[in-house]
Amino acid sequence: MLLSPQMIMLQFTQFKVEPHANCDYDSLAVHDGTSTSAHLIGLFCGDTLPNNGNNINSTSNQLYLVFRSDSSISSDGFQFAWSAATPGQYGEILELHIHK
Repeated sequence: MLLSPQMIMLQFTQFKVEPHANCDYDSLAVHDGTSTSAHLIGLFCGDTLPNNGNNINSTSNQLYLVFRSDSSISSDGFQFAWSAATPGQYGEILELHIHK
């Protein structure tokens, strides 16, 4: 966990899990907070990079990710880099730490 008031930015570089219209079989859920009760930023499956390859940003210093998979189809999975940033008063980034 990062110290407040940092935010987290995820950027996916690879994503390939079992596709389904409702992501019923394999999926990655990204929540903006500390649990599945937090706001759902997105539920992702298939082979399109989450958020079309753009950053997924938290509103606080925590994100909660849940990967769910069944046993029927295997795929390459996913890979992402994450950054921690300290936002300024007007939304600008004051400090940035990148982790891969």
